[in-house]
Order: sequence, then C-alpha cells, then structure tokens
Amino acid sequence: MLKGRRLFVHLLVIFMAFSLTSCFHIAEEIFFRKNGSGTYQLTFDMSRVASMMEMMGGSNAEMDASLDEMYREFDKVKKRMESVEGITNARQEIDKKTMTLTTAFDFTNLKALNGGMSEMFNDPNNPGFEPHDYFTYSGGKLVRSGKDDLSQAIAESMSGNESPDMDPEILFADVYFESTLKFERSFKDFSNDAYYSPDKNTLKWKKYLFLRKEQDKSVGLTVKTKL
Repeated sequence: MLKGRRLFVHLLVIFMAFSLTSCFHIAEEIFFRKNGSGTYQLTFDMSRVASMMEMMGGSNAEMDASLDEMYREFDKVKKRMESVEGITNARQEIDKKTMTLTTAFDFTNLKALNGGMSEMFNDPNNPGFEPHDYFTYSGGKLVRSGKDDLSQAIAESMSGNESPDMDPEILFADVYFESTLKFERSFKDFSNDAYYSPDKNTLKWKKYLFLRKEQDKSVGLTVKTKL
C-alpha cells in the first residue's frame, strides 16, 4: 500500500487511517551555530493517540504492522542521510509506547542541511530527484525557501481518498506542523509576519495542516543574522 510514496505520505496515511482524531502534531527544530553548522530534528508526536488507545485496550494487529513499516521507513531515511556529505550523528529515537518518532542529524554547513532535508522530505527513487536548497545565505541574510513539503504530502495523501461523509478539516482540525529556528547568535530582523519571536535567538512558525484558511501560510523567511 505504501510502496513508492515518500516518507511523509507514508506517515500521514497511517496517522489518518488509524487515529481519526486531531491527536497528533509534527515539530521541526533547527539550531544554527555561529559558524553555520547546527542540528536538525523532526518529531512526529502521536502520544495522545497512544493514550487513547491504551484506554481502549491497546492497539490492533493491523496498526502494529503499519507502525512497523513506518519504523522501517525511518531507518531507510536515516541510512540515506548518513550518506550525505557534511552530515554526522544521524539518529532516531522511537518510543513505541508513546508513539513518538524523532529523526535528527548534525550538519556542518547549509549544503549539508539542505541535503539531509531533501533526503527526508523527498523520494530519492524518483528519477528527477535533486536536492532542494531549503536554506541559503548571502549578504548577512539567511533565506528559507517557501517549499512546503508537508502541505504537499497532505495533498498527496488525500488525493483519491475524499469522502463526502468525512471532512478532514473537521476530523483533523487541530493537527499542526510547528517549525522552530534557534540561533546561537541573536538575529536583527526577520521578514515573515507568520513567524513570531519569543526572544532574539528564536523564531517560531505554526500551520494547521488541514484548515483551508491556513493553506496559503508560507514557511518562507528571510532572517538578518551572521553565520
């Protein structure tokens, strides 16, 4: 069922098929050091789904099999990231009890960060696969492109599966993706009002993935800082 689809579609199909609730979220965190190196981390948190299942007597065989396939897919992504030049310490943290999955890696520069994110978000089996420049830096400005892989994955996962009796916007109204950018050196300014800054070293962006009014919210950003 999942063969040939990229990682995010695998995960989203499983989430929607089994949870039928808004009890999960996806969190990205990127830390930039002064020299342009840093750490990338992405977490799929289904702990609330796990708690609900525990109350109802635990998971079923079909869900266990699908989760095992998801874990195997994460392992494939980890191995691909390890092959990217400039990436070190690629790792996974999987808690089957709480259904929380985290994948992370350290990067030496933006080229390595872009390569790792490309391996994670895209299908390398696609003949036209090329790493995407999610982040570039020039003239004292760090620029994040507006490429939104999660929204694209949502569209793919829903394609051909629409039902007049099930409105995803209602079922998954609280499902969100949150991105947090942290800087060792404080930044001067940033361009996208969809982000907010709790302090001069942190930027946050949040998008509710199934709400129609949020579909045009862009993750693109320009930050005035030194790397």
